[in-house]
Amino acid sequence: MRENKNNTDNITLNTMKWGGMKAPLISVILPCYNVAPYLPRCMKSLEEQSIGIENLELIFVDDASTDDGATWNAILDFEAKYPNQVIAIQHEENKKQGGARNTGLRYASAEYVGFVDPDDWIERDMYKALYDKAVEHDCEVVWCRMYTDADTTKELKGITTEGLSKDEIEEVEAEEIKEINGLTTEGLSKDEIEEVQAEEIKELNGFKTEGLSKEKVEEAEESRNLITEDLSKEKAEKKLEGLYVYEKSAVCGGNQRAELAGSGVFTKLYRKNLILDNEIWFPEKVFYEDNYWGTILACYVKRYYAMNDYLYHYCIRENSTAHLKNATQHLDYLLMEERTVDKYKEIGIFERFYREIEMEFLVKYYLKSIGLWAKYDHIPYELYRVLCEGVAKKFPDYPSNPYLQLPEYKFLKEMLPLSGKELSEEEWFLVGKLLKG
Repeated sequence: MRENKNNTDNITLNTMKWGGMKAPLISVILPCYNVAPYLPRCMKSLEEQSIGIENLELIFVDDASTDDGATWNAILDFEAKYPNQVIAIQHEENKKQGGARNTGLRYASAEYVGFVDPDDWIERDMYKALYDKAVEHDCEVVWCRMYTDADTTKELKGITTEGLSKDEIEEVEAEEIKEINGLTTEGLSKDEIEEVQAEEIKELNGFKTEGLSKEKVEEAEESRNLITEDLSKEKAEKKLEGLYVYEKSAVCGGNQRAELAGSGVFTKLYRKNLILDNEIWFPEKVFYEDNYWGTILACYVKRYYAMNDYLYHYCIRENSTAHLKNATQHLDYLLMEERTVDKYKEIGIFERFYREIEMEFLVKYYLKSIGLWAKYDHIPYELYRVLCEGVAKKFPDYPSNPYLQLPEYKFLKEMLPLSGKELSEEEWFLVGKLLKG
């Protein structure tokens, strides 16, 4: 089914397309912009899904590509091959990935929705595995892990996996020595590992919780766990498979919320009504839109499942959004973090979790933006000014945040004073040279 619309606010296509036919289990949305060379590999991985292509609704949104029709024609050829499974949509105006995904969401008719970037590809069992867990555990979100592919070379845990079979890669993963609370768990039974975890003396909001009442500990946990960024690499690698259920929402999910909010929208399967009922739309005509979207969606999730299986292949391209050098679009990263804070106010959690949101903002807006600096040959003075103004505007009293006293935020604490100084462009140029090493 083909549509060539710029305004997709009023759509009746869904009920027309599947009338009298078996409705799809999953709607897969693919935002496409000048990706003709990559589409065959992506499409092949979709048509070979073990869940059966007949159970998928594949929504390709050509976001006003400028490659002389190459992307659009590739989509039309695939639609001709699978006319009952493919919806081809062409934007007249470029709305970037957020706008293309929003269009796809408005067309989606299945109960569950997934996103795939067309320059990536997926393992044969990805959508069956995600869907089975969603149904089995009645989950709003299920996610898997992903490979990072660059120039056909994959690296996993420091070992190059190029040329290895899937079983050999899984063997590399299985040999990882896990550490919990500083103790090596290799060779320990499940019960022994749980005992190690249980013996941990928790430290929340800067205070040890030993001796506190259950209510006080839960209150501290609820506040501290809003922070989605954990700077410890060891902790970040502890991704334990299982079901996570929250009485209120995943806003209280700690490190698991970080995985839910991040790791890309493409590694997950979402219950569509979670998105539509709460009107969680992607920002349009900007980059880094998924940073905002994933963080806000995590505030509404109460039940989700985390899988340790590697089922998605993320392709790194030098000219992709996240890897372009010296591009002003990277300032959108900061804009999305500011918009996230505004949304927190709108949905009514800003005051309750003020210090936690402030800390999340400082980590993601200020500290993580240092990663953006590596994308510039000369760090632009404009970036420094935006950082300073953004911190001062959103959280002028940040120096009194108690989380800054925690050891894991030592580097952030050392870097933050730069935001309060009035450096000239020449001084910033010298600082930039030092920061880039």
